[in-house]
Amino acid sequence: MPILIKRLLLTTIAATISILLSLLVVFSSLEFFPVLLEKLPLDIIPYYAQKRKYQPDEELVFVPRKMHAHVDRCVFKGNLHLKKYRKQAPAIKYVASYGANGFRTNSSQAPYEVVLIGDSYLEIGESDDKTLSEQLKALSGFSTYNLGREWYGPYQYLKIFRRHAIKQRPRFALFCFFSGNDIRDIQQYENWLNGGDYYGFVLSRSFLSRFHVVLAQVASGLVKTIDLCRGVIKDGVDWHEVIYPDLGFVKIGNQEVPMRFGYWNPTATAEELLAKHEWTTLRDILFEFKDISYQQKIVPVVVYIPHKMEVYGELITNQSGLEVRNRLTKQLVSMDNSVTAFRRIAAELNINLIDLTPAFRAVAIKGELIYYPFDTHWNPLGRQIAAQLITTRLREIEAGASDY
Repeated sequence: MPILIKRLLLTTIAATISILLSLLVVFSSLEFFPVLLEKLPLDIIPYYAQKRKYQPDEELVFVPRKMHAHVDRCVFKGNLHLKKYRKQAPAIKYVASYGANGFRTNSSQAPYEVVLIGDSYLEIGESDDKTLSEQLKALSGFSTYNLGREWYGPYQYLKIFRRHAIKQRPRFALFCFFSGNDIRDIQQYENWLNGGDYYGFVLSRSFLSRFHVVLAQVASGLVKTIDLCRGVIKDGVDWHEVIYPDLGFVKIGNQEVPMRFGYWNPTATAEELLAKHEWTTLRDILFEFKDISYQQKIVPVVVYIPHKMEVYGELITNQSGLEVRNRLTKQLVSMDNSVTAFRRIAAELNINLIDLTPAFRAVAIKGELIYYPFDTHWNPLGRQIAAQLITTRLREIEAGASDY
């Protein structure tokens, strides 16, 4: 090997080692002093965006890093909105305050009559008075306690119930099941229990594994930046010029509204679903939820929250993109598979059920938009309607719940 090439190779190796050691020092400093994340603009790296917001938890996978009273402000267009559409969704102002346990602020004071446990469907609210919990309080007069947290699933709901809800001694406990991803949340939680990741949450990994994640993300970010500068990554065109395959159009009154669907109906029948491990696990979790509730003299209630395809599937028009149209026939046949399976579990366990699906479909047919078109979640009207339905059902349960 020529001396010049050898020197160049040794210089490259030395520079690489020096860079890696420098990155390791920076990484170690941020691991041991996470308060620095508040001072440095590192959210462009996904790991640090995650670490700035969350910290690991031995039971729940993660909890918010800010476990104290604080206010978050942002403007969002929806978690399903993509830049390529160019046709912009309306910007939504979002101001959310949180209490000492990292949950949304409650206007009610203890003792609470109703605790609500679930995922982001409970946590979300453009302002503190627009969460499902606060809407329920306003309509029913019940004092409510919001224990919703984004990304959580049935395993975490049960642990939150044990950790935070029982000691409140509520009259009702609402276990809010979101059909879009709660079954997958069970899979992901069990993957985490077995040493894997819960979705993209890597905070529980070993030190060196986390360092490897950061290196990979930095390298990926550099490649994307180079491609962007070279013009490889381009914005899309308006959807009226090209209908993107994953973009649907839904008949809302006299209009066809563009809408993205984050979740699809399972093609397996209700019987086939109930035979799957995740659904038998869900049954076991709900059985334990009911058993604990009865021991604590709490009335257990399960709430079924449908995703957009379950509500708007029959209103999708032929103007939709190719992917949506190609999947639509099977989607319409399987519209009731998940809800039927869930109803059977509730009936078998003899547990109070509030199924929002029929009423939501009826409202949609009348021409109401109750989900954000480019977001997974309900809009304020959707939350208000859900609160009305829950209020009515709780009053019915209350009238027959004298034994508790």
